[in-house]
Amino acid sequence: MTKRLAATGVVALLVFAAAAGIVRMRDLEQRVRLAERRGYLATVHAAHADVRAQEIEHAKGLLESSPPELRGWEWDHLSAAGEAGKDALISGVRSLRTFAVSPDRMRIALGSGSGGIALYDAATGERKASLDGHEKFVTALEFDPTGERILSASVDGTLRLWDASSGEVLRVIESTQSRVRGVAFSQDGQQIAAAGADAIRLWDATTAQSRGEVVPGRGGPAHSVHFLEDEERLISTVGSRITEWNPSTGEVVRQLRGHRGTVNVLALHEETARLASGGVDGLVVIWDLESGDRLHSLRGHSDSVLCVQFSTDGSRLVSGGSDRTVRVWNALTGTPLALHAGHGDVVYGASFDVDGSHAYSASADGTVRVWDADGMGSTSRVLAGPAWPRGRRAVEMPAISLAVSPDATRAVVGTRHGSLHVIDTDSGSVTTNAYQIGNAISVTFAAGGSSFAVAFPAGLVKIWGPNDGEAVIGRSADEEFVPLRAIDHDGPVYHVSSSADGSRLASASGDRLVRVWDTGLFRPLRQIEHDSEVRLAELDAEGVRVATVTGDGIVRLFEVDSGELLRQLEPQDGQILSIAFAPSGDRLATGGDDGALRVFDVQSATLRARLSGHRGPVHSLAFSPDGSRLVSGSEDRTVRLWHVDWAEPLLVWRDHTAAVRAVLFTEDGGRIYSASDDGTVRVWTR
Repeated sequence: MTKRLAATGVVALLVFAAAAGIVRMRDLEQRVRLAERRGYLATVHAAHADVRAQEIEHAKGLLESSPPELRGWEWDHLSAAGEAGKDALISGVRSLRTFAVSPDRMRIALGSGSGGIALYDAATGERKASLDGHEKFVTALEFDPTGERILSASVDGTLRLWDASSGEVLRVIESTQSRVRGVAFSQDGQQIAAAGADAIRLWDATTAQSRGEVVPGRGGPAHSVHFLEDEERLISTVGSRITEWNPSTGEVVRQLRGHRGTVNVLALHEETARLASGGVDGLVVIWDLESGDRLHSLRGHSDSVLCVQFSTDGSRLVSGGSDRTVRVWNALTGTPLALHAGHGDVVYGASFDVDGSHAYSASADGTVRVWDADGMGSTSRVLAGPAWPRGRRAVEMPAISLAVSPDATRAVVGTRHGSLHVIDTDSGSVTTNAYQIGNAISVTFAAGGSSFAVAFPAGLVKIWGPNDGEAVIGRSADEEFVPLRAIDHDGPVYHVSSSADGSRLASASGDRLVRVWDTGLFRPLRQIEHDSEVRLAELDAEGVRVATVTGDGIVRLFEVDSGELLRQLEPQDGQILSIAFAPSGDRLATGGDDGALRVFDVQSATLRARLSGHRGPVHSLAFSPDGSRLVSGSEDRTVRLWHVDWAEPLLVWRDHTAAVRAVLFTEDGGRIYSASDDGTVRVWTR
């Protein structure tokens, strides 16, 4: 008996030990998965920062080190950074990347993300020439001292010397640099220099013969380079240091230290013996070029400084950067003279006109602006927006709703001021304009993309379809879409949605009703009553279920054909502002005024994940076609990309300057669109 008890005890101990081992193994596996997730998130965040700083090759190196099984939309998006046509604004120009002004301040050269270079008259904004030859985005531009030639560098690995009048290519130099960040001419125009990731290289400007190189060594790549007046010295940035070189020997003459972090840019003014520098620390520093003393540290930029330039007489300095502002300073005293905030994206270049009364600035928003150098906050005009496809503003009014057709060829934008615009997403041209029609607070495509529905607070859902050429009162005969019919509610209509194929349409109204329609026959399918006004009504992909949100914060799920209540989610704290089904229909996500996204299991009605990061109400969200990612737009002006099970965002885009009202994925998952109160519709490409 005792032996049997002992044996039983041993077995029990073994079973317990085995169970404990399994638990420990599972716990270990969970910890490993969590560590992998955190590592992947860190890699993606670092790569995104590199992309924003145009450190493309470094970003791609980071991405290649990430586990393949964790990669998704964000990985593809960042891996394709630097390609032509990426991350644009609809209707206008592709993002500017480089900027240079001729010595006489009469011409402006602009380099684009696609490799094109355009030459403009600085006074009128008239386009004078196009310099075509680079195959990838232009990283640096510089006029020679006479203004007769332009030197450019590109990610395609070449330097090109151009005739500034005719646009003819004079020389093509294979730079062999992984990336050239700055180029310069000597004062006599006989030498050129290029600062890259691994060296500063020199060539004869006439023969293109190599004249040697300077290797910075440790400290980071060189970001900017200039010849000093005696031609015997170079000055460049290397990491956080400003270094003066003897190019003949490669020896360091002296180093200036005053920034915390990488120094991005330098500007020289030989007559006053002044040097200006701008860095990632947001500082602009003015130095005495002869003594090397730091004269002034100019504080004001809240992010990286990307450009600095002196006025012709050296009395003023202009700076711009990642905070999208342009600042004018007294270069002699260091006091601020003007602050200009009008660009919608990073400011890459800035300079003055001949007499210093106006400042120019070039931005990734696709515009060159002209500012009164003394006027705080005033802007004279938008000087130029190069005619490269895609770029600037699609709608010059606050956008509150957005829909993209299933084939991604059309976008419909509704604005707060009562206008509606249909945009060709390839050309950026507006094919339909409608004004004074009321706030188009929600839009969705229907009938396979051949028509779209618009919800209005006045109690109407209007269906717009193709213009057959017949006269329509108040509409132009050449517009692509015209209003065809309407659905009436007895209260304001807050939201419309459609099934994936567009065959069914649902509307949510203050009259406490949700109405579901067949868009082919245009007949009602179901009317679902609620106890209070309905704020949202979202159809699943097949159109067989509809999720509704009422003012009391309750989410209900109904079967469309029968009208039966299938299940109800527990009330959430605060107001629910956005809702979306996963394409598979097994998950439902909500966005609230508390800034959180919540992902629910539809079958069990249980909370699967709470995604936190927004610092304002979440106005819109959408699942990717494979259901693994969520995109959200918020009052905090950001667009965020999430893994549906991870609490932290994968990517955060801060390009909008006002609340983001609508976000979506295209049907093929290739693009993300966002619409904002800043009047822009932005596109991010996978």
